[in-house]
Amino acid sequence: MGTPMSVHERYGKRLSELRERLRGQAGTHRLGEILLQMGAVDVGQVAEALKIQSQQAEKKLLGEILIDLGWVDQRTLEGAVEKQFEASSSVNQREEGRLQVL
Repeated sequence: MGTPMSVHERYGKRLSELRERLRGQAGTHRLGEILLQMGAVDVGQVAEALKIQSQQAEKKLLGEILIDLGWVDQRTLEGAVEKQFEASSSVNQREEGRLQVL
């Protein structure tokens, strides 16, 4: 059965899985652009967060950095991620439809 994972290990693993899922789903619908359209952040804030992200050894997601900096809250980020998923799902469905027609 093995040694059970600690709560910290379990959440760390879940966070890693979520990061990978989000990175794979992002496609052309970038979170920073969505947050800009929502008026939640300005261009300077996105640029600064992206700069911080590029300097990190273990890359945090843009949304994590924006929350850490206090520029967006959890609810706003969740709404933006939802829009990102909806847009990606819409593109994926159109692509699948094209493949079925061919």
